[in-house]
Amino acid sequence: MLGVAREAWEAAGYEVRGAALSGIAAENLEAGSGIASRTIASLEHGLGQGRDLLTSRDVLVIDEAGMVGTRQLERVLSHAAEAGAKVVLVGDICQLQSIEAGAAFRSIHDRHGGAEIGDILRQHEDWQRDATRDLATGRTGNALRAYRSRGSVHEAQTREQARGDLIDRWDRDRQAAPERSRIVLTHTNGEVRALNEAARERMRAAGDLGDEVRVTVERGARSFASGDRVMFLQNERGLGVKNGTLGTIEQVSTRPCPCVPMTGGMSPSTSRTTIGSTTAMLRPFTRRRA
Repeated sequence: MLGVAREAWEAAGYEVRGAALSGIAAENLEAGSGIASRTIASLEHGLGQGRDLLTSRDVLVIDEAGMVGTRQLERVLSHAAEAGAKVVLVGDICQLQSIEAGAAFRSIHDRHGGAEIGDILRQHEDWQRDATRDLATGRTGNALRAYRSRGSVHEAQTREQARGDLIDRWDRDRQAAPERSRIVLTHTNGEVRALNEAARERMRAAGDLGDEVRVTVERGARSFASGDRVMFLQNERGLGVKNGTLGTIEQVSTRPCPCVPMTGGMSPSTSRTTIGSTTAMLRPFTRRRA
């Protein structure tokens, strides 16, 4: 939808810009719509330096607007109002809210309304679309019953059994369809750590991990090996990664080296980074919207 809107705005002579709270969200916005996008922090920094100022011929699209704090959104909207620019807020008032104080997007929607998309594209089966609508409108019980009736809800008597059953199914699925993606979600960092370790044990038993190197990072001592999947937790322009970018470690060594992109015979998408005193060669890739 935003791609079509961009084409219409540009045909009318407007310049369309995009912004989002996180680098990953901005990257996804640009990939999905063709709108050149950046983080809101980067936008504000440029505005503060007198660069890339908005004008009356600009359309600024802010994606995942519900996650933007009230003060930050107010600053951007005030600048746009002074410049006479058009701002389009895109988001879902029922999804994740802002970490900072306030719920500006929800308040704006409550007072002024907005255009809504009712068509569901990510789910292909009618019953899945119905379940998604139920989840979005608070009818969680209906959605769970729909998935349970099709064998997609699995119960366990204890937390330990639930972990074991989950890892069993994850391991069977990844070996049966290695080309497909999958995700495990849980509530606490402790659970994440336990499930990650259990998953790595299965990968090691299957010969999918190389030799491990133990290093101390910001979150404590961790082991890394070729074949590990990792997530970057901050933006790093030198590596071409953003907070939330996923990658696969192709090689890890205890020999430190500068953090520089790999060139020459290496794939241009492969880069080298230093973790503690350990050098890891990573192949980053970014999550894309379905």
